[in-house]
Amino acid sequence: MKKVLVTIALLGFGFSAQADHNYEIQINGGTTGMAGLGAQGGTAGTVTINDDKVGDNTPWSLGAEVYKSMGENLQVGGLLSLADTDTTGSDTTFALGVVARYNFDADHRNSMFAGGGLTFNDIGTGDFIGLHLQFGKRYALSDTITYTPNVTYTTAVSGEFDGGGDIEGSSIVINLLSFSGFM
Repeated sequence: MKKVLVTIALLGFGFSAQADHNYEIQINGGTTGMAGLGAQGGTAGTVTINDDKVGDNTPWSLGAEVYKSMGENLQVGGLLSLADTDTTGSDTTFALGVVARYNFDADHRNSMFAGGGLTFNDIGTGDFIGLHLQFGKRYALSDTITYTPNVTYTTAVSGEFDGGGDIEGSSIVINLLSFSGFM
């Protein structure tokens, strides 16, 4: 427990000590319809495997995105998301991806943004590559912490079910439990 508190304190110091804000860490949490497709915390989503719709009962998810500023408005980075694919809590899925984001304002702490990228998704019954699109708005809570609600759309580009057949489908996720920290 002491190590956890020290880590949180050092992370908080890191967010407050950096004045240039070149890095952003965004955390999304909540429930999501299709963990592999949604790759974020939010609502709704369905994937079709061999004509069966699955993935609309995910009880939780947690996602993290890390960005580095590459100019006044552009950020590039990656994302990692973990989620449960069923209500029993026995199957955990993940999504890992590369993303880029355009900020409509040079002050990223209060900016609307749009971004996209590619994700590798393991949904427990198959793997697929997904196209990830995101749109949102940040609201500054302090000099380094923002509330970051966003909408994420993910669609399967290619992939197969482990038992055979193509994975198809898309997910729209509304991330209301989302915060960013700038370092």
